[in-house]
Amino acid sequence: MNCSYPKYLSNINPGETAGQVLGRIQVNTGATKKVYKGTTELASDEILATGMKIVISLNNQIAEYIVVVSGDINGNGIITATDLTRMKNHILGRTTLTNVELEAADLNNDGRITATELTKMKKYILGFNIQLH
Repeated sequence: MNCSYPKYLSNINPGETAGQVLGRIQVNTGATKKVYKGTTELASDEILATGMKIVISLNNQIAEYIVVVSGDINGNGIITATDLTRMKNHILGRTTLTNVELEAADLNNDGRITATELTKMKKYILGFNIQLH
């Protein structure tokens, strides 16, 4: 079953692997779960990044989910000053984030990107022991 609108799998922690996330997804017996970067399947020990896809299939029915790693706005799997700058520029109206980037930037899941998320991400990058979501 494919839908025309994207479905997101959000609130994934930076540094989580394909195996860790797939292990939390419960499916019916016989279903397969795989993670893809483009058309390449990820190994279970590879780090997830925003924009990757999780594909679940059973009996010729397929469900696809776009991976959203909290704070990983640029989709490289790590949270850096680049992500912080993209968020800041969006807040200031200099740029507009795509839908999946907005999902990654919305750290408190309230549908808005604010200075609160910007501050939280900055603290995370500086090494404060905080969860991004």
